Amino acid sequence: EIRAGAEDTRELSALNYRLWYRIRLPDGRSGWAQAAVPSAAETDSRGRPTGVQFNFLPAVIAQASS
Repeated sequence: EIRAGAEDTRELSALNYRLWYRIRLPDGRSGWAQAAVPSAAETDSRGRPTGVQFNFLPAVIAQASS
């Protein structure tokens, strides 16, 4: 699953970007992990982050058919 924030936000800071992935482990446990987080590498004139960094990138694993 993917959960994201509002599409048309009027906020300009990267603090308002939200992207979460629901991750399922091989043992069946699952939980939500923040996929994109604000990055302090670049900031605006008020010191708010203007970019995000990604903790996770989605990957598709093909399974062989039998």
